[in-house]
Amino acid sequence: MKYCSECGEVAASEGSNCLSCGGRLFDMSKSECDTYQRAQEEIKRRKDLRNKRRKNIELSIIGMLAVLSIVGSIMVIMKYGVHMALIVILILTVVGAFQIVSPELGWKVQHVFSFILYDSISPSEFGILMVKIGGYVMMVIASVCALVLATL
Repeated sequence: MKYCSECGEVAASEGSNCLSCGGRLFDMSKSECDTYQRAQEEIKRRKDLRNKRRKNIELSIIGMLAVLSIVGSIMVIMKYGVHMALIVILILTVVGAFQIVSPELGWKVQHVFSFILYDSISPSEFGILMVKIGGYVMMVIASVCALVLATL
């Protein structure tokens, strides 16, 4: 017998796809199909957990860089008062954090005129990665500038 890997339906036809949901049909027993479905659910659960951990690491890095920028900014204020460089540092920190946390939205902001010219445009995985890297670079530059200005 053939069972659907998605909905678990028993297939009467000899096709390769389920007529109910379009999932892939497997030539196996019901218990083997159940085992396969449990394995697929476990793979999805582990992938979700890995993505959650990656997001937590990103947020930790953002937090550390933001703290460095803020500490450096406070030191600059104490030394020079409100300075133009301080405003630049804070803008770099905020924009960098925004691009790391929400790279899709950051990409859309950067390509706002493309949306006017083209109806359906979306970022590639590489484009999203580049926006995130740009965010990290901005935050590192802000942190370094703040600490360098504070020590001058």
